[in-house]
Amino acid sequence: MSRTFAVYGIFIAILAIALCAGCLTYSIHDATYDGDGITVQVSYNGETTDKAMQVTIYNLSGYRQVEMDKIVQPVTLEPGDNTVIFPVELEPGNYRLHIYITKDGERISSVIRDIEV
Repeated sequence: MSRTFAVYGIFIAILAIALCAGCLTYSIHDATYDGDGITVQVSYNGETTDKAMQVTIYNLSGYRQVEMDKIVQPVTLEPGDNTVIFPVELEPGNYRLHIYITKDGERISSVIRDIEV
């Protein structure tokens, strides 16, 4: 009986590693605004690849979250650290950013970041 549980345990562990392997390939880090646009730091541990990145910008004023803009652009991710800049002008205030990496229209990584301008 314990041998059966051991086999199932190993199978489940291998399945979990296989499912999470793609999650560890991309890592979206800090997002900042410098007056010219939103700069996003992305780490990637695969081979050079072409993807698309999207940022949806929400204004957080007045206890509401109102979508202001959505920017989608192609990116080429190199192994290691990458910097992606989304050109946009923002007024002073608080914003929520939904940042996505996509491939063929499917989301493969996403984060939500809050910034103050």
